[in-house]
This record gives sequence, C-alpha cells and structure tokens, in this order.
Amino acid sequence: MRNLLFRCSFAGTNYFGFQKQKRFISIEETLEKAFMEQTGEQVTVIGCGRTDARVHAMNFYFNVTTNSGIPEERFPLALNCILPDDIAVHECREVPMEFHARYHTKGKTYLYQIWNDRTRNALLADRAYFYPGEVDVEKMRRAGQDLCGTHDFSAFMAAGAQVKSPIRTIYDLTVEKSGPMISIEVTGNGFLYNMVRIIAGTLLKIGRGSFPEDCIPGILEGRDRRKAGSTAPPQGLYLKEVYYDISKFENRR
Repeated sequence: MRNLLFRCSFAGTNYFGFQKQKRFISIEETLEKAFMEQTGEQVTVIGCGRTDARVHAMNFYFNVTTNSGIPEERFPLALNCILPDDIAVHECREVPMEFHARYHTKGKTYLYQIWNDRTRNALLADRAYFYPGEVDVEKMRRAGQDLCGTHDFSAFMAAGAQVKSPIRTIYDLTVEKSGPMISIEVTGNGFLYNMVRIIAGTLLKIGRGSFPEDCIPGILEGRDRRKAGSTAPPQGLYLKEVYYDISKFENRR
C-alpha cells in the first residue's frame, strides 16, 4: 500500500466543484473513475479543499492510497490517458501514510480575474468575470491592504456557512491590471466559504465608487455579511497554489 500525492489542474466550467455530488458531476468523481479504469481499484480521492461549481485550479493537490504498482513518474501519464481534456495530472510523489492533502495544508493562494473592457472577450467567457464599467484599480489596491493580517472574516463568508472559527490570516493581497485584465491575488492560511469571491466583489465595489475606499475596517468590525459587496461570479476564480510543510513528513520516511 502506498500513499501518493498528486498535483493536477482543471477547468471547472463543466463541473459542480471538486467534491462529489449526488446528482451532478464533480472533479473528485471523475478522478476516482479514472483510477478505477486504470488500476481496477475503488480508491478515495482526498482533495486539498473544496471548490465551487465553475471554479478553476492551476495547482490542486490530492492524495490516494493505492496498491497499484504503477511507478510515480508514470502515474500522471496513465491517468491523463483516461481523464477528459479539462483535467490534467502533472506530478505524483509518494508520501507517508499519515499525510492528508487537506488537513496538512499550511496556506493557499487564490487568483480572481476581471476582464475590464467595453466589450467582452469571447475566449474568456468561462475564465474571467466580464465587467465593462470604469474601475479605479489604485483604490482597490489600497483598500485591499486593510484585509491583510489576522481578522474575523464573518462579513466575507457566505450567509449560513458554519465553521468552528471565522478567524483567518491573509498574508498578502495584490491588485494588478495588465491591459483590460484586473487580477486580484490573495494568499492566506485558510479561507471561508466564498471568502475570496466576496473579497473580489467588495473590492470591485470600491473600484467602481459604490463603496468608500476606507470601508474595509468597518466591514470587518461589523461582522455582517450584508455590509460587504456581492459575491463575484465563480468563473473568475482560480486556486493558484497550495502550500505544505512537507519536510517533516519526508524526514519520518
């Protein structure tokens, strides 16, 4: 028995998120079916987190315990022969049996993309949020710094979501514009349900002038979801990177 850690990417347009659904297709289910077809094993895919429907991932990690003898370096190619074109496995490595792709994450980076032009980009219809209005990126950038640090992010969590604690730490938040594309990148130790999409929607409100530039501290302090901006659409969101302290597990091998 081996515990294998995989890195993959996927376009989430055709899926109802990563986690298995009773009535809808998911990334997790698709991966497990590929393992079954390639190895004959009924495996459980353990993802590094959940994603919403239509959300994408540049780097998503999952682990699987398997009896398959396929070498690590060949496993990505073996799975990619079966997987649909919108899911790709890039790397595979053996990790200790106690390693868990979700519970051992130390942080993540998310990217949210906004196509800010007078006309939509047909090639980005499912890859970015199209917003044609005037946006002050400098205001968004300055306001975003008020989100950095350790805070109670209740106001940036989907209504009705239940967590043990809404306290999270954002290490870095950047807002950049290249041509018509506005990119919001957020790195933190963890994220609440819809947190990044609500951050994006709030910053966009600030950039449009609908919210004052200095509103973030008050929204955080109020802990009221209704005071923050709307939840930005899912197609602009990407899981960019996942961080692990993998060395302590390697040292025990």
